Amino acid sequence: ASMSSSGPPKKRHRGWSPGSPVPPPGLPVPVPTIRPSTRTEPLLSAPIPQSMLTGILQPQPIPAGETVIVPENLLNNSGVRPVILIGYGTLPYFYGNVGDIVVSPLLVNCYKIPQLENKDLDVLGLTSSQLLSVENMILLTIQYLVQLGPDQIPLREEFEQIMLKAMQEFTLRERSLQMSAQCISVSPGQLP
Repeated sequence: ASMSSSGPPKKRHRGWSPGSPVPPPGLPVPVPTIRPSTRTEPLLSAPIPQSMLTGILQPQPIPAGETVIVPENLLNNSGVRPVILIGYGTLPYFYGNVGDIVVSPLLVNCYKIPQLENKDLDVLGLTSSQLLSVENMILLTIQYLVQLGPDQIPLREEFEQIMLKAMQEFTLRERSLQMSAQCISVSPGQLP
């Protein structure tokens, strides 16, 4: 018995229809300087992580400055062009078939907030010192998206409320720390 596919999968993203064109891949962004691996011992002598022995692969963090080898024919074999979104910190060096990957600053650029005027901050009940770092905003975004159910659509209004709440909680924590520091400080005249 032969199995044939008569079209796209039945479960589709809500914004996709069979007639809509596939968007072109993002423009490639310059990749950090490529350098050959400086590893002196053979690759096979490296210890095998425990996660590989159990059959479940867990992503391992790659230290900055390490070399990541992009395999030959990655695009042809997988059918997709991996996109690495720059978020925070430094990227590793890419070596090999770097034309098959795209490094994009789109994620981090989403969080570059133009300077808000004091009147806008007053309306929100915030000060400029309460604005979150790009790293914290990215983490909140990931947390929000992970908590969505499979049939839920991310809503801008919900996300804006999460960001506003995080900024307000940050302020409360800062005030609490300042007050506790003031309570702890004792002047020399107060000593026995």
